[in-house]
Amino acid sequence: MDRIVIKRNGELAVMVAKPFPEERQEEYLHRILESEPQFVAPRDNETGELLPIVVVASKSNLPSGDELDLLLLDSRGVFTLCELKKGKVVRKTVGQILDYAAQLAEMAWDDLQEQIDQARQRLREQIEQAGGEWDEESFTDDALRDQLKSPRLVIVGWQIEEDTLRIVRWLQQQGINIECYGFSYFSAENFEVFVPQNLTPYIGEEEEVIQRPLKPRHIRRKAFWEDMLRRLGDKVPHRGTPPTTPWVDFGIGIGGAWISWYGSRSRLRVQLLISKHRKI
Repeated sequence: MDRIVIKRNGELAVMVAKPFPEERQEEYLHRILESEPQFVAPRDNETGELLPIVVVASKSNLPSGDELDLLLLDSRGVFTLCELKKGKVVRKTVGQILDYAAQLAEMAWDDLQEQIDQARQRLREQIEQAGGEWDEESFTDDALRDQLKSPRLVIVGWQIEEDTLRIVRWLQQQGINIECYGFSYFSAENFEVFVPQNLTPYIGEEEEVIQRPLKPRHIRRKAFWEDMLRRLGDKVPHRGTPPTTPWVDFGIGIGGAWISWYGSRSRLRVQLLISKHRKI
């Protein structure tokens, strides 16, 4: 059973997790996640930190008349469709969120344009206030239209049934970005504590990023290095005897910048060297 230790007024107290109160309505949990969407924010692949995320829409009507709990937008330009359950999450909830994602993909852009514009502005302010860099290319209307067709899917509930987790893990193996968040609940006389846990981290996320279309700046970098490698091939000397050093250096047209090529039987690598003593 989950436990937490709290120090209050110089004294330590141990709290044991409790079942989420039956008298609490689903609306209660909804208000918590609406005010603190970081509860289900994805993590940065490099730093492990939670990404900035904002609410785009709350309790929005879908074409079928169903109600979408929360639609979020994070700093990568990725939407998260969130379905909340105050009690146990059963396997039919997986079918429900997949249906909502399909309906979301069919919605007209104009139906969400104003809400997305407002969320985009709030997110930009949040990122810049934190000293981050705003990636304009990931937040154009065209880029967000594409992302809206394949959102990250998140199911949140106090307890997730094992068959539900099994289905979610199988969907992840098929390349669907879907996760389940459970939470431990603690309460005392005048406060409550919610401790979220991602029960099914999406292991396919890194491969998905690699397969996405390259952004313009990545295309430019790719072209630059392809040209450097082509020029490197032209520079490699053809000798009958092995060179005295495995390194071959040549300038790349930037003041003081040189490319060094290291060759061996097992590997090839490229290293950028900056030198003030060499002229191109």
